[in-house]
Amino acid sequence: MFYDGYAYHRTTFEQTYRCYPSSFIDKPQIESGDKIIMPPSALDRLASLHIDYPMLFELRNTSTDSVSHCGVLEFIAEEGVIYMPYWMMQNLLLQEGDIVRVRNVTLPKGTYVKLQPHTTDFLDIANPKAILETALRNYSCLTVGDSIMVPYNNKKYFIDILEAKPSNGISIIETDCEVDFAPPLDYKEPERPVVPASAKAKEVPVAEAEPKFNPFTGSGRRLDGRPLSYEPQPIAANSNGQSHSLASSSGSEKAKQQTQGKLVFGSNVDRSTKETTKVGAGKERKQEEEAEKKDKFNAFSDQTSDIHWFTLCRKPNGQQFSGTASDHRLVHIPSLPPMPIQGSYVGIGSNIFVMGGFCNWKITSSVSLIDCRTHTAQTLPDMPKAVAISVTELIDRKIYVIGGSDTLSPLKSPSRSMMVYDTDTEMWELRARPDWEAGKRWFSSVVIGGKIYMRTYYNSFVYDPNEDSCDRDEVLHSKEWSSSCVIDDVLYYYDVRGNCLRAYDPKQRSWGVVKGFEGLLPEACKWSKTVSCTGGNLVLFLQKTEETEIWSAEIAVERREGGEIWGKVEWCSVVLDGNFHIMDCVAVEL
Repeated sequence: MFYDGYAYHRTTFEQTYRCYPSSFIDKPQIESGDKIIMPPSALDRLASLHIDYPMLFELRNTSTDSVSHCGVLEFIAEEGVIYMPYWMMQNLLLQEGDIVRVRNVTLPKGTYVKLQPHTTDFLDIANPKAILETALRNYSCLTVGDSIMVPYNNKKYFIDILEAKPSNGISIIETDCEVDFAPPLDYKEPERPVVPASAKAKEVPVAEAEPKFNPFTGSGRRLDGRPLSYEPQPIAANSNGQSHSLASSSGSEKAKQQTQGKLVFGSNVDRSTKETTKVGAGKERKQEEEAEKKDKFNAFSDQTSDIHWFTLCRKPNGQQFSGTASDHRLVHIPSLPPMPIQGSYVGIGSNIFVMGGFCNWKITSSVSLIDCRTHTAQTLPDMPKAVAISVTELIDRKIYVIGGSDTLSPLKSPSRSMMVYDTDTEMWELRARPDWEAGKRWFSSVVIGGKIYMRTYYNSFVYDPNEDSCDRDEVLHSKEWSSSCVIDDVLYYYDVRGNCLRAYDPKQRSWGVVKGFEGLLPEACKWSKTVSCTGGNLVLFLQKTEETEIWSAEIAVERREGGEIWGKVEWCSVVLDGNFHIMDCVAVEL
């Protein structure tokens, strides 16, 4: 298992688990709140402790040290696993199968919270206050820096938690909580008409009040609908259009910036106010320059990340393989320098391009090239824009970098841009895509017939660079395909829940199951990765639910008469021991 044994001498509950979204357990209702599903052993341990009720927990991404809070719905998950809302995984920058540390906590009852909708569409709802109060009844607590999801009328509205009192994490169960609102992220002040100069000279200037954003005039409503135990102070609007509570403090704590660690397989600060003297201004400018120099990304500097590079089918002593299953191993490559985490990868020949990602708590625009023959790396021209978790695919020797996140909060504003890198001229082209439904997080992408097929949590798309068009594909999205590969213009991915290899034919726009090797692969796996290799075969990487060993298998596929696709397992064996989780696979020529 992937978690430490319980230490029963402790007085608090603290445990690590692998996390997965609600779609893995068919519990879509948890997406509308902040409850998680834990294993039965957690309930046994919690029952033996003197903890406060209701049960509240701190969730911590051990790779990025990002933190959120939640409640618990049920104790029916498999041992070593928890299931949580997908929006919560995005807040913590977690991917399927990542490690998260869970600790029981006692949070103070909230007295004040400031919210910021992502879009003005939320204000168009007939009664947004009532909808919000109803939705928050499914929440146990709120954490500053999180983006929560409020569903209404078959649409999802995302709202940021900007401030909370008396602490950054508060309980909203059985409490009187004053709710304040900031303008939506896409809100724009109405433009005032320009008055001609001649008219200005004739008219007597009259002071007019500037337009103010004041979406809600009430405050201090209980989230459970019960009457208030006190009369809250009124809310006043300031001149810049933002709504503030008279009792609120003058500043808010900034959300902690976060990064995400991954294992890859591959062969303002508040600056002090400016001084009025020239000497003071010069000193401040010098400090700013030093800070900027310190924060500048260096692709090969020491970084705190858990990225390790491995190569398959290469014995440590350099001997040739005899062709048996036991000969296949993942071998660590220690000579490669650290790379940004949550970057995107694409293989060209014997090289791997590493695009963007998180570094030193910032999103970077860096590009690195890894030579898989010499196990060395070099830097290339930076991208025009810093992004992470983007689609990166190769078509006609051009690398397309699409969407992704250009902020440390993937839920806030996904990047609506496309960057194209010409590998021959080593030049970048930035293309704005304002009409796209940009992906907040891309789970997988492949190239079939010169088109890019890509999937987010909510939709799948097909981008045609020749037509410069992007269309949804509902049939493609009917399966939760991820970590896929392409052989003979057919998409393949391994479905760990169905214990089968699925195939999608874009010409027929239909899904099928590859036949012929039932019972030859490990079952009850928690995750899988798929990559194509030379010779028209594909390679799987699997990990069983109750084990730490990583399995791998090579499968040859063929289409028979009648259109059925059959597969043959060439070999299957354990290729790596230890507590690892493969996050990316790239095929290269050696």
